[in-house]
Amino acid sequence: MRQFVFAALALFAAASASALSPETETFLKGLKIDPQSADIQAIAADVVANDEGEEVSLDTLAAKRDEMGVKRFVATRKFVKAYMKNTKTPFPERKLYEISFLKPNEVIFILDALKKPFTALA
Repeated sequence: MRQFVFAALALFAAASASALSPETETFLKGLKIDPQSADIQAIAADVVANDEGEEVSLDTLAAKRDEMGVKRFVATRKFVKAYMKNTKTPFPERKLYEISFLKPNEVIFILDALKKPFTALA
């Protein structure tokens, strides 16, 4: 039984480590983005819904060969993960920040954090 548990954990770890498709990894390397970096691994499994309700991820953007979309997705997802841990995290450049790559709960968190200093004044 113990061997089964260890085998299952090993399979889960391997699946987690390779959350991106080989095609996406190749596309990222072409953009000079390391697919094995901690930043990319942290967002590799992130999926958000666009305005049409379609799922958007690094894989879907890479499949469309959307260079700017990939760069925006990486910058926005990296930012929001850091911001939710520390609200003093600076926003990314305007050309890289894409609000549509945020989940609804993340938008609410950011808005609430931005309102706090003004609420304290009231």
